[in-house]
Order: sequence, then C-alpha cells, then structure tokens
Amino acid sequence: MDYNSHPIYDEFLSKKTNLPNKCKNCEYLNLCNGGCPRNRNWYQSNNSQSDYFCQSFKQIYQYADERMRIVARNVKARRIENYINAGQKLPSRNDTCLCGSGKKFKKCCEPLKQVNMNYSKTSWKLF
Repeated sequence: MDYNSHPIYDEFLSKKTNLPNKCKNCEYLNLCNGGCPRNRNWYQSNNSQSDYFCQSFKQIYQYADERMRIVARNVKARRIENYINAGQKLPSRNDTCLCGSGKKFKKCCEPLKQVNMNYSKTSWKLF
C-alpha cells in the first residue's frame, strides 16, 4: 500500500495548509510551521484552534531567540576574524556577503568588522 497516495493522508496534508489566524500572524510561524495537524482539535470551531503545544513552543523560542542571535552574530564575527587573520581580502561594501545570506556586505557582516577590531579574543565567549 502506498501511504503517500492514500485519501486519509491527503486529507491530513490539506489540514496543514489551513492554519488558524492565530498561527498566520505569529512571529514564530517560520520556526514551527503551525505545528503538526494531529495536535489540533479538528472537531471544534472550524480549525481555529492552534497546535496543542503552541504555548510551549513560544516559550522555548522566546528563551532561545536572543541566545541564538548572539550565537549567529558571534559565528559571523568569527568568520570575519578568520578572513582578516588569514590575510584574505574582505568583500567590498557592495559585494555579496561572505556569510552566504545573499545580502550586500555593507547590510550584513560589515558592521561586525568593527566589532572584531575593537574586542579582544576573550570577548567571544557567549555567556
């Protein structure tokens, strides 16, 4: 039996795209993708209920958000530091950033170049 073409599986997948408004407007939607449809109560109020674990996910994301931003900034700054220490030429302001974001260097990692020049090696510790 091919489960990917089963009608019940198709029905389940269709519910995934039918998110409640609460989910559509959530700042963490890109992280949880609305949760798993099996964790919603489908028998109440036309799919208006969010994932059963929604509040837990939000607490985790709120807790981790600032810390992950610090980690991301440190990773980017370390990459700049490695380029500088290796004697490689950094991209010019209007070139694509070396971090792979697709943004221009001036809008992405160039500000971290100054951070590298102002702090000692011990400033890399996260906490």
